[in-house]
Amino acid sequence: MNINCARIACALLVFAFGVACERVPLDSNDLDAAKSAISQRDWPRAERLLERCLQTEENPQQRWEAWTRLVDIYSRINLDQNSALGQLEAMLQEFGQDEAKKKSILARLGELHENLGHISQAVAVWERYAELGNLTDQEAANAQRMLGNLHFRQRRFDLAEEALQTCQALPVEEFFRAWCLYDLALANMARDELDDARDQAIQVLSMKVDDQLRGLAGFLLADVLEQQGLRAEALDRFESVRGLYPNELVVDNRIAYLKKKVKSSSGGSKP
Repeated sequence: MNINCARIACALLVFAFGVACERVPLDSNDLDAAKSAISQRDWPRAERLLERCLQTEENPQQRWEAWTRLVDIYSRINLDQNSALGQLEAMLQEFGQDEAKKKSILARLGELHENLGHISQAVAVWERYAELGNLTDQEAANAQRMLGNLHFRQRRFDLAEEALQTCQALPVEEFFRAWCLYDLALANMARDELDDARDQAIQVLSMKVDDQLRGLAGFLLADVLEQQGLRAEALDRFESVRGLYPNELVVDNRIAYLKKKVKSSSGGSKP
Protein backbone atom coordinates (compact mmCIF):
# COMPACT_ATOMS: atom_id res chain seq x y z
CA MET A 1 0.00 0.00 0.00
CA ASN A 2 1.48 3.38 -1.01
CA ILE A 3 1.46 6.48 1.16
CA ASN A 4 -1.60 7.95 -0.60
CA CYS A 5 -3.60 4.83 0.20
CA ALA A 6 -2.35 4.96 3.77
CA ARG A 7 -3.56 8.55 4.00
CA ILE A 8 -6.98 7.45 2.82
CA ALA A 9 -7.00 4.66 5.42
CA CYS A 10 -6.06 7.10 8.14
CA ALA A 11 -8.73 9.58 6.98
CA LEU A 12 -11.34 6.83 7.18
CA LEU A 13 -10.19 5.96 10.68
CA VAL A 14 -10.44 9.60 11.67
CA PHE A 15 -13.96 9.85 10.23
CA ALA A 16 -15.03 6.61 11.88
CA PHE A 17 -14.09 7.85 15.32
CA GLY A 18 -15.56 11.31 14.83
CA VAL A 19 -12.23 13.08 14.92
CA ALA A 20 -11.95 16.39 13.08
CA CYS A 21 -8.27 17.00 12.49
CA GLU A 22 -8.79 20.57 11.33
CA ARG A 23 -10.01 21.51 14.80
CA VAL A 24 -6.50 21.04 16.18
CA PRO A 25 -4.45 24.25 15.94
CA LEU A 26 -1.69 23.92 13.38
CA ASP A 27 1.73 22.95 14.67
CA SER A 28 4.98 23.21 12.75
CA ASN A 29 5.55 19.50 13.30
CA ASP A 30 2.58 17.33 14.18
CA LEU A 31 4.74 14.39 15.28
CA ASP A 32 6.80 16.48 17.70
CA ALA A 33 3.62 18.11 19.00
CA ALA A 34 2.08 14.64 19.46
CA LYS A 35 5.11 13.53 21.46
CA SER A 36 4.70 16.57 23.67
CA ALA A 37 1.02 15.78 24.15
CA ILE A 38 1.91 12.19 25.04
CA SER A 39 4.43 13.38 27.64
CA GLN A 40 1.63 15.48 29.15
CA ARG A 41 -0.79 12.54 28.96
CA ASP A 42 -3.09 14.57 26.73
CA TRP A 43 -4.20 11.52 24.81
CA PRO A 44 -7.05 13.03 22.74
CA ARG A 45 -4.77 15.76 21.39
CA ALA A 46 -2.01 13.23 20.73
CA GLU A 47 -4.44 11.04 18.74
CA ARG A 48 -5.60 13.94 16.59
CA LEU A 49 -2.07 15.12 15.88
CA LEU A 50 -0.86 11.62 14.98
CA GLU A 51 -3.83 11.03 12.71
CA ARG A 52 -3.26 14.35 10.95
CA CYS A 53 0.44 13.58 10.66
CA LEU A 54 -0.42 10.37 8.82
CA GLN A 55 -2.53 12.31 6.32
CA THR A 56 0.27 14.73 5.41
CA GLU A 57 3.65 13.24 6.32
CA GLU A 58 5.70 11.55 3.58
CA ASN A 59 8.88 10.62 5.45
CA PRO A 60 8.71 6.81 6.00
CA GLN A 61 10.47 6.84 9.36
CA GLN A 62 8.22 9.57 10.75
CA ARG A 63 5.17 7.74 9.42
CA TRP A 64 6.35 4.55 11.12
CA GLU A 65 6.77 6.37 14.43
CA ALA A 66 3.38 8.06 14.11
CA TRP A 67 1.63 4.75 13.36
CA THR A 68 3.43 3.00 16.22
CA ARG A 69 2.51 5.68 18.75
CA LEU A 70 -1.09 5.73 17.54
CA VAL A 71 -1.41 1.96 17.93
CA ASP A 72 0.06 2.25 21.43
CA ILE A 73 -2.56 4.82 22.42
CA TYR A 74 -5.48 2.81 21.08
CA SER A 75 -4.32 -0.55 22.44
CA ARG A 76 -2.83 0.48 25.80
CA ILE A 77 -4.52 3.74 26.76
CA ASN A 78 -7.95 3.64 25.13
CA LEU A 79 -8.08 -0.15 25.40
CA ASP A 80 -9.66 -0.13 21.95
CA GLN A 81 -7.93 -3.18 20.57
CA ASN A 82 -10.28 -3.62 17.63
CA SER A 83 -9.29 -0.17 16.36
CA ALA A 84 -5.64 -1.01 16.98
CA LEU A 85 -6.06 -4.11 14.79
CA GLY A 86 -7.28 -1.96 11.91
CA GLN A 87 -4.32 0.37 12.31
CA LEU A 88 -1.87 -2.53 12.35
CA GLU A 89 -3.41 -3.97 9.19
CA ALA A 90 -2.93 -0.56 7.52
CA MET A 91 0.68 -0.53 8.73
CA LEU A 92 1.23 -3.99 7.29
CA GLN A 93 -0.01 -2.83 3.90
CA GLU A 94 2.26 0.20 3.98
CA PHE A 95 5.41 -1.37 5.43
CA GLY A 96 5.00 -5.01 4.41
CA GLN A 97 8.04 -4.91 2.12
CA ASP A 98 10.34 -4.04 5.03
CA GLU A 99 11.11 -7.38 6.70
CA ALA A 100 12.09 -5.89 10.06
CA LYS A 101 8.96 -3.76 10.29
CA LYS A 102 6.80 -6.61 9.02
CA LYS A 103 8.13 -8.79 11.82
CA SER A 104 7.23 -6.19 14.44
CA ILE A 105 3.74 -5.64 13.03
CA LEU A 106 2.91 -9.34 12.77
CA ALA A 107 3.99 -9.96 16.37
CA ARG A 108 1.68 -7.20 17.61
CA LEU A 109 -1.16 -8.42 15.39
CA GLY A 110 -0.81 -11.95 16.74
CA GLU A 111 -0.83 -10.74 20.33
CA LEU A 112 -3.89 -8.54 19.81
CA HIS A 113 -5.86 -11.29 18.06
CA GLU A 114 -5.09 -13.64 20.93
CA ASN A 115 -6.09 -11.01 23.52
CA LEU A 116 -9.40 -10.57 21.73
CA GLY A 117 -10.00 -14.33 21.58
CA HIS A 118 -9.56 -14.50 17.80
CA ILE A 119 -7.67 -17.77 18.00
CA SER A 120 -7.90 -18.80 14.35
CA GLN A 121 -6.73 -15.35 13.23
CA ALA A 122 -3.92 -15.42 15.77
CA VAL A 123 -2.75 -18.79 14.43
CA ALA A 124 -2.75 -17.46 10.87
CA VAL A 125 -0.71 -14.41 11.88
CA TRP A 126 1.84 -16.37 13.92
CA GLU A 127 2.23 -18.86 11.05
CA ARG A 128 3.10 -15.94 8.77
CA TYR A 129 5.52 -14.67 11.39
CA ALA A 130 7.17 -18.09 11.72
CA GLU A 131 7.81 -18.18 7.98
CA LEU A 132 9.82 -14.94 7.99
CA GLY A 133 13.43 -15.35 6.99
CA ASN A 134 14.90 -12.83 9.42
CA LEU A 135 14.00 -14.42 12.75
CA THR A 136 16.55 -15.06 15.45
CA ASP A 137 16.51 -18.51 17.07
CA GLN A 138 14.77 -17.02 20.10
CA GLU A 139 12.12 -15.28 17.98
CA ALA A 140 11.51 -18.54 16.10
CA ALA A 141 11.17 -20.40 19.41
CA ASN A 142 8.75 -17.77 20.72
CA ALA A 143 6.62 -18.17 17.61
CA GLN A 144 6.55 -21.97 17.86
CA ARG A 145 5.64 -21.86 21.54
CA MET A 146 2.87 -19.37 20.78
CA LEU A 147 1.57 -21.60 17.98
CA GLY A 148 1.74 -24.64 20.26
CA ASN A 149 -0.38 -22.93 22.90
CA LEU A 150 -2.86 -21.60 20.37
CA HIS A 151 -3.28 -25.06 18.78
CA PHE A 152 -3.73 -26.47 22.27
CA ARG A 153 -6.58 -24.01 22.91
CA GLN A 154 -8.17 -25.24 19.69
CA ARG A 155 -7.65 -28.82 20.90
CA ARG A 156 -5.54 -29.53 17.83
CA PHE A 157 -3.10 -31.55 19.88
CA ASP A 158 -1.06 -33.00 17.01
CA LEU A 159 -0.29 -29.52 15.70
CA ALA A 160 0.46 -28.31 19.22
CA GLU A 161 2.90 -31.17 19.71
CA GLU A 162 4.60 -30.46 16.38
CA ALA A 163 5.09 -26.77 17.20
CA LEU A 164 6.34 -27.41 20.72
CA GLN A 165 8.77 -30.07 19.57
CA THR A 166 10.10 -27.59 17.01
CA CYS A 167 10.51 -25.08 19.83
CA GLN A 168 12.51 -27.59 21.87
CA ALA A 169 14.81 -28.38 18.97
CA LEU A 170 15.92 -24.79 18.47
CA PRO A 171 19.27 -23.68 19.95
CA VAL A 172 17.89 -21.39 22.65
CA GLU A 173 18.45 -21.25 26.39
CA GLU A 174 17.56 -24.39 28.35
CA PHE A 175 15.14 -22.42 30.50
CA PHE A 176 13.00 -21.53 27.48
CA ARG A 177 13.14 -25.05 26.06
CA ALA A 178 11.94 -26.27 29.45
CA TRP A 179 8.84 -24.10 29.12
CA CYS A 180 8.12 -25.62 25.71
CA LEU A 181 8.50 -29.08 27.22
CA TYR A 182 6.16 -28.18 30.08
CA ASP A 183 3.56 -26.96 27.58
CA LEU A 184 3.94 -30.23 25.72
CA ALA A 185 3.38 -32.16 28.95
CA LEU A 186 0.17 -30.18 29.51
CA ALA A 187 -1.03 -31.05 26.01
CA ASN A 188 -0.30 -34.74 26.54
CA MET A 189 -2.10 -34.71 29.87
CA ALA A 190 -5.13 -33.10 28.23
CA ARG A 191 -5.36 -35.97 25.75
CA ASP A 192 -4.74 -38.62 28.42
CA GLU A 193 -1.24 -39.49 27.25
CA LEU A 194 -0.25 -39.78 30.90
CA ASP A 195 3.00 -41.69 30.47
CA ASP A 196 4.32 -39.07 28.07
CA ALA A 197 3.15 -36.24 30.31
CA ARG A 198 4.85 -37.83 33.31
CA ASP A 199 8.14 -38.36 31.50
CA GLN A 200 8.13 -34.81 30.17
CA ALA A 201 7.37 -33.32 33.59
CA ILE A 202 10.25 -35.32 35.08
CA GLN A 203 12.52 -34.06 32.32
CA VAL A 204 11.52 -30.44 33.02
CA LEU A 205 12.38 -30.91 36.68
CA SER A 206 15.84 -32.16 35.69
CA MET A 207 16.55 -28.98 33.74
CA LYS A 208 17.75 -25.54 34.84
CA VAL A 209 14.46 -23.88 35.72
CA ASP A 210 13.27 -21.29 38.20
CA ASP A 211 10.96 -21.89 41.15
CA GLN A 212 7.87 -20.90 39.18
CA LEU A 213 8.36 -23.55 36.53
CA ARG A 214 9.58 -26.07 39.11
CA GLY A 215 6.33 -25.58 41.01
CA LEU A 216 4.16 -25.92 37.91
CA ALA A 217 5.97 -28.99 36.59
CA GLY A 218 6.01 -30.61 40.02
CA PHE A 219 2.28 -30.07 40.41
CA LEU A 220 1.62 -31.50 36.95
CA LEU A 221 3.73 -34.56 37.76
CA ALA A 222 1.88 -35.08 41.04
CA ASP A 223 -1.45 -34.78 39.25
CA VAL A 224 -0.42 -37.38 36.67
CA LEU A 225 0.83 -39.78 39.35
CA GLU A 226 -2.46 -39.48 41.22
CA GLN A 227 -4.42 -40.21 38.03
CA GLN A 228 -2.26 -43.27 37.52
CA GLY A 229 -3.18 -44.50 40.99
CA LEU A 230 0.29 -43.87 42.47
CA ARG A 231 -1.03 -42.00 45.47
CA ALA A 232 1.99 -42.23 47.77
CA GLU A 233 4.28 -40.92 45.05
CA ALA A 234 1.75 -38.21 44.18
CA LEU A 235 1.58 -37.16 47.83
CA ASP A 236 5.36 -36.79 47.96
CA ARG A 237 5.32 -34.65 44.84
CA PHE A 238 2.52 -32.41 46.07
CA GLU A 239 4.39 -31.88 49.33
CA SER A 240 7.53 -30.98 47.37
CA VAL A 241 5.80 -28.06 45.60
CA ARG A 242 4.35 -26.39 48.69
CA GLY A 243 5.62 -22.84 48.58
CA LEU A 244 6.40 -23.11 44.86
CA TYR A 245 2.98 -23.60 43.25
CA PRO A 246 1.08 -20.29 42.93
CA ASN A 247 -2.10 -21.56 44.63
CA GLU A 248 -1.00 -23.03 47.95
CA LEU A 249 -4.58 -23.75 49.06
CA VAL A 250 -5.06 -26.10 46.10
CA VAL A 251 -1.86 -27.93 47.00
CA ASP A 252 -2.88 -28.23 50.67
CA ASN A 253 -6.28 -29.63 49.69
CA ARG A 254 -4.69 -32.24 47.42
CA ILE A 255 -2.23 -33.19 50.16
CA ALA A 256 -5.01 -33.56 52.76
CA TYR A 257 -7.08 -35.67 50.38
CA LEU A 258 -4.19 -37.97 49.48
CA LYS A 259 -3.11 -38.40 53.09
CA LYS A 260 -6.55 -39.79 53.86
CA LYS A 261 -6.47 -42.09 50.86
CA VAL A 262 -2.95 -43.34 51.59
CA LYS A 263 -3.79 -43.90 55.26
CA SER A 264 -6.98 -45.73 54.34
CA SER A 265 -5.14 -47.88 51.82
CA SER A 266 -2.35 -48.75 54.25
CA GLY A 267 -4.96 -49.74 56.83
CA GLY A 268 -6.32 -52.42 54.55
CA SER A 269 -9.34 -50.57 53.21
CA LYS A 270 -10.05 -50.21 49.56
CA PRO A 271 -8.54 -47.04 48.14
